[in-house]
Amino acid sequence: VTFTGTVNNVLAKDRAVKIASTTRGVMSIINQIEVDPVVEKTNTQLQQDVLEALLYDPATDGFEIAVTANNGVVTLTGNVESWAESQLCATVAKGVRGVKEINNKINVVYTTDRSDFEIKQEIEGRLANDVLVDDFLIRVDVQNGDVELSGTVGSGREKNQAITNSWIAGGNSVDT
Repeated sequence: VTFTGTVNNVLAKDRAVKIASTTRGVMSIINQIEVDPVVEKTNTQLQQDVLEALLYDPATDGFEIAVTANNGVVTLTGNVESWAESQLCATVAKGVRGVKEINNKINVVYTTDRSDFEIKQEIEGRLANDVLVDDFLIRVDVQNGDVELSGTVGSGREKNQAITNSWIAGGNSVDT
Protein backbone atom coordinates (compact mmCIF):
# COMPACT_ATOMS: atom_id res chain seq x y z
CA VAL A 1 0.00 0.00 0.00
CA THR A 2 1.32 3.46 -0.87
CA PHE A 3 -0.03 6.54 0.86
CA THR A 4 0.28 10.04 -0.61
CA GLY A 5 -1.35 13.32 0.28
CA THR A 6 -1.32 15.82 3.12
CA VAL A 7 -2.55 15.79 6.71
CA ASN A 8 -2.31 18.49 9.39
CA ASN A 9 -0.54 16.48 12.13
CA VAL A 10 1.89 13.62 12.60
CA LEU A 11 -0.56 11.50 14.58
CA ALA A 12 -2.97 11.43 11.60
CA LYS A 13 -0.13 10.24 9.37
CA ASP A 14 0.72 7.47 11.85
CA ARG A 15 -2.95 6.50 12.21
CA ALA A 16 -3.33 5.93 8.46
CA VAL A 17 -0.44 3.47 8.55
CA LYS A 18 -1.77 1.74 11.66
CA ILE A 19 -5.20 1.22 10.10
CA ALA A 20 -3.74 -0.08 6.84
CA SER A 21 -1.42 -2.46 8.68
CA THR A 22 -4.42 -4.20 10.25
CA THR A 23 -5.94 -4.94 6.85
CA ARG A 24 -5.65 -8.55 5.76
CA GLY A 25 -3.23 -8.99 2.90
CA VAL A 26 -1.26 -5.78 3.47
CA MET A 27 2.38 -6.82 3.72
CA SER A 28 4.11 -3.45 3.55
CA ILE A 29 3.30 0.24 3.51
CA ILE A 30 5.06 3.10 1.77
CA ASN A 31 4.13 6.25 3.63
CA GLN A 32 4.60 9.38 1.50
CA ILE A 33 2.03 11.45 3.39
CA GLU A 34 3.27 14.95 4.11
CA VAL A 35 2.42 16.89 7.24
CA ASP A 36 1.31 20.48 6.67
CA PRO A 37 0.36 21.86 10.09
CA VAL A 38 -2.46 24.36 10.38
CA VAL A 39 -0.32 26.37 12.79
CA GLU A 40 3.21 27.41 11.80
CA LYS A 41 5.48 28.11 14.77
CA THR A 42 8.97 29.43 15.16
CA ASN A 43 11.65 26.93 16.14
CA THR A 44 11.78 28.41 19.63
CA GLN A 45 7.99 28.25 20.08
CA LEU A 46 7.85 24.66 18.86
CA GLN A 47 10.74 23.61 21.06
CA GLN A 48 9.09 25.20 24.12
CA ASP A 49 5.69 23.64 23.33
CA VAL A 50 7.19 20.13 23.04
CA LEU A 51 9.14 20.59 26.28
CA GLU A 52 5.95 21.68 28.04
CA ALA A 53 4.00 18.74 26.61
CA LEU A 54 6.64 16.33 27.95
CA LEU A 55 6.67 18.11 31.31
CA TYR A 56 2.88 18.17 31.73
CA ASP A 57 2.31 14.57 30.62
CA PRO A 58 2.21 12.48 33.82
CA ALA A 59 3.98 9.56 32.14
CA THR A 60 6.90 11.59 30.76
CA ASP A 61 7.33 14.37 33.31
CA GLY A 62 10.21 12.58 35.08
CA PHE A 63 12.30 12.04 31.95
CA GLU A 64 15.18 14.38 31.14
CA ILE A 65 14.64 14.88 27.44
CA ALA A 66 16.22 17.66 25.37
CA VAL A 67 14.29 19.07 22.43
CA THR A 68 15.45 20.93 19.34
CA ALA A 69 13.28 22.15 16.48
CA ASN A 70 14.10 23.11 12.92
CA ASN A 71 11.30 24.07 10.50
CA GLY A 72 8.79 21.76 12.17
CA VAL A 73 11.17 18.84 12.56
CA VAL A 74 11.62 18.05 16.26
CA THR A 75 14.61 16.07 17.54
CA LEU A 76 14.42 14.38 20.93
CA THR A 77 17.58 13.40 22.82
CA GLY A 78 18.28 12.10 26.30
CA ASN A 79 18.27 8.80 28.17
CA VAL A 80 15.40 6.58 29.29
CA GLU A 81 15.27 3.06 30.71
CA SER A 82 13.11 1.32 28.08
CA TRP A 83 12.10 1.36 24.44
CA ALA A 84 8.49 1.95 25.51
CA GLU A 85 9.53 5.13 27.36
CA SER A 86 11.34 6.33 24.23
CA GLN A 87 8.26 5.70 22.08
CA LEU A 88 6.01 7.41 24.63
CA CYS A 89 8.11 10.59 24.47
CA ALA A 90 7.86 10.55 20.67
CA THR A 91 4.07 10.09 20.81
CA VAL A 92 3.66 13.01 23.21
CA ALA A 93 5.80 15.21 20.94
CA LYS A 94 3.80 14.16 17.87
CA GLY A 95 0.66 15.52 19.55
CA VAL A 96 2.02 19.08 19.65
CA ARG A 97 0.54 21.40 17.01
CA GLY A 98 3.11 22.48 14.46
CA VAL A 99 5.24 19.32 14.58
CA LYS A 100 5.85 17.96 11.07
CA GLU A 101 8.25 15.14 11.89
CA ILE A 102 10.01 13.54 14.87
CA ASN A 103 13.63 12.41 15.00
CA ASN A 104 13.71 10.20 18.07
CA LYS A 105 17.34 9.99 19.12
CA ILE A 106 16.60 9.09 22.73
CA ASN A 107 19.03 6.51 24.08
CA VAL A 108 17.70 3.50 25.90
CA VAL A 109 19.99 2.71 28.81
CA TYR A 110 19.07 -0.57 30.43
CA THR A 111 20.03 -0.98 34.05
CA THR A 112 20.25 -4.75 33.68
CA ASP A 113 22.80 -6.98 31.98
CA ARG A 114 21.12 -10.09 30.62
CA SER A 115 22.44 -13.06 28.70
CA ASP A 116 21.40 -13.65 25.10
CA PHE A 117 19.64 -16.82 26.25
CA GLU A 118 17.51 -14.90 28.79
CA ILE A 119 16.59 -12.28 26.19
CA LYS A 120 15.65 -14.95 23.65
CA GLN A 121 13.53 -16.86 26.18
CA GLU A 122 11.60 -13.73 27.18
CA ILE A 123 10.92 -12.72 23.58
CA GLU A 124 9.78 -16.21 22.63
CA GLY A 125 7.46 -16.19 25.65
CA ARG A 126 6.01 -12.82 24.70
CA LEU A 127 5.41 -13.96 21.11
CA ALA A 128 3.80 -17.20 22.30
CA ASN A 129 1.42 -15.31 24.60
CA ASP A 130 0.37 -12.66 22.08
CA VAL A 131 -2.83 -13.61 20.26
CA LEU A 132 -1.97 -11.17 17.46
CA VAL A 133 1.20 -13.08 16.53
CA ASP A 134 1.66 -16.60 15.12
CA ASP A 135 4.85 -17.43 17.00
CA PHE A 136 5.34 -20.81 15.27
CA LEU A 137 6.41 -19.07 12.07
CA ILE A 138 8.87 -16.63 13.70
CA ARG A 139 12.45 -17.48 14.63
CA VAL A 140 14.27 -15.47 17.31
CA ASP A 141 18.06 -15.17 17.36
CA VAL A 142 20.04 -13.04 19.83
CA GLN A 143 23.73 -12.20 19.46
CA ASN A 144 25.39 -9.81 21.95
CA GLY A 145 21.99 -8.30 22.83
CA ASP A 146 21.04 -7.72 19.18
CA VAL A 147 17.75 -9.43 18.33
CA GLU A 148 17.01 -10.78 14.87
CA LEU A 149 13.54 -11.97 13.89
CA SER A 150 13.08 -14.11 10.79
CA GLY A 151 10.26 -16.15 9.33
CA THR A 152 6.80 -15.38 8.02
CA VAL A 153 3.93 -13.20 9.21
CA GLY A 154 0.46 -12.69 7.82
CA SER A 155 0.36 -8.89 7.81
CA GLY A 156 2.29 -5.73 8.46
CA ARG A 157 0.40 -5.40 11.75
CA GLU A 158 1.60 -8.82 12.88
CA LYS A 159 5.17 -7.90 11.95
CA ASN A 160 4.96 -4.65 13.92
CA GLN A 161 3.49 -6.51 16.90
CA ALA A 162 6.35 -9.04 16.83
CA ILE A 163 8.88 -6.18 16.71
CA THR A 164 7.19 -4.43 19.63
CA ASN A 165 7.26 -7.65 21.66
CA SER A 166 10.99 -7.99 20.98
CA TRP A 167 12.06 -4.69 22.53
CA ILE A 168 12.86 -5.84 26.06
CA ALA A 169 15.31 -5.01 28.82
CA GLY A 170 18.83 -6.05 27.83
CA GLY A 171 18.22 -5.95 24.09
CA ASN A 172 20.21 -3.46 22.04
CA SER A 173 18.38 -3.59 18.71
CA VAL A 174 15.71 -5.49 16.79
CA ASP A 175 16.22 -6.39 13.13
CA THR A 176 13.70 -8.17 10.90
